[in-house]
Amino acid sequence: MRVDDLFNINPELKYISGAGGGGRSIKYVDVVEIPEGGYWTKEGDFIITTGYFFKNNNSLFLDFISSLIEKRASGLGIKLGKYINVITEDIIELSEKYDFPLINVPIYLSYREISKPILKFIANENDYITEQFQYSTVEMLYLSIISQADFQVSRIIENARYLSINNDTNRCLCIVRYNLIIDEKMFSNVYGKLKKQYASNNIICIHQTDLKKITCVFELDPLYLYPKKINTFFEEFYHMICAAISENVPVHIGISECFKTLVQMNSAYRNADSALRIGCITQRQSHLFYYSDCIVDEMLYDNLEHDSLKLLYQNYVIKLMQYDKQKNTNFYHTLIALDKYGFNMNKTSDSLFIHRNTLYKRAEKIGEILQCDLEDPQTRFIISLSLKYGNLVDPF
Repeated sequence: MRVDDLFNINPELKYISGAGGGGRSIKYVDVVEIPEGGYWTKEGDFIITTGYFFKNNNSLFLDFISSLIEKRASGLGIKLGKYINVITEDIIELSEKYDFPLINVPIYLSYREISKPILKFIANENDYITEQFQYSTVEMLYLSIISQADFQVSRIIENARYLSINNDTNRCLCIVRYNLIIDEKMFSNVYGKLKKQYASNNIICIHQTDLKKITCVFELDPLYLYPKKINTFFEEFYHMICAAISENVPVHIGISECFKTLVQMNSAYRNADSALRIGCITQRQSHLFYYSDCIVDEMLYDNLEHDSLKLLYQNYVIKLMQYDKQKNTNFYHTLIALDKYGFNMNKTSDSLFIHRNTLYKRAEKIGEILQCDLEDPQTRFIISLSLKYGNLVDPF
C-alpha cells in the first residue's frame, strides 16, 4: 500500500505537505501519543497522533518529525484543531525537503475508523484484524498473554511476528504495586520517563488500574542475566519508579526469573505476582522481591493447612519460643541467625555480636531443647522449613 492510496480509502484525509512522498510504502499503522514513541517506529509505519505531547513545544514536534524521517516511516497523520492548530513553516520545509507526507486527519474520525481500513487494505482480506491479528499494539498482546485471555501459541507467535516482536529473546517481568491513584495521564508521563531511561532494554508497561499495578517487561541485554547485575538493575529501577510516581508513596516490586519466549510470559507474571504477595509477608522491610527467593515460601503458602508442616512448626519453632518465654532466653532469634547464615558460625556470631564460643554453647543448648543434631544437613533443612512456615503463619 502507498501513501496516496489513503485518499482512496478515505477522501476526507488531506495533504498538509510532503505530497512528493505519496509513493512511500505503508506496512503498518500505529498511534503515538508520547514523544518516545518515535524511538519504536519502524520502516513503513504510518503514524497517527493528536500532537498532545508537543502542543506547546514546536522544537519537540520538529524532533519527532526528524525521528520519523530517520526511521523511514511512511508518513504522519495529525488531527489538526485539537492540540495543534497550525503547522509551522520549519516543519513544512522539513517535510517538503525529505518528501515526508504530513496528512490532516479530521478530528471527528476515531483511530479505529482510520487504522482498520488501512490494515484491511494492506492484508487484502476483510477479517484481517478480527480473525488473525487482533492486537494492534505490543501492550495489547502482552496484556492478553499475562491475563491468559488468548493463549493459543500459534496465535501469539503470529501476532508477535506481525508486531515485529522477537519471540525468542532474554526478558524479565516485574510488577510494580503502589498505594496511589494513578490516572492515565500520570501513567503516560511515568511510561514516557521509563521508555526514555530504558530505551536500550526495550521496556513495555501495562497499567492495571483496578489492581493498582504496573506490569513492566524488559528485553534484557545478556550482561544483566547475572544475579548481581540484575539486582543492581532493579535497585536502580526501583529508585527511578519512585521518583516518577512519588517519593512518599510506598512502592513494592515483584520480579520474575528471566525467560526466553513470549509463551513463558504468563508464568513469569504469576511468579512475579507470587513474589510480591509473599515477599510483603515475609520480608516486610524490603521493597524488591525476587521470585527466586520465594519459591519455597510459595510452596509452603499453598500448603499452610498441611498437618506435617503444622507438626514441624510446633516441634521446632513453637517449642523453642515457649522455652525462651519460660526461661527468659533468646534461643529462637539465635536459631534464625544460624539459619540465615547457613549455620556458618563466624558470620552468625558476628551478626549477633557475640563470641564464637558463646554461639557454640547456644547451638548445643538449642539442640538439647529441640532434641536434634544441628550438625545434620537434614535437620538444618527441616529447621529452615519450619522457620519459613512460621514467617507465613505468624509474620509479626
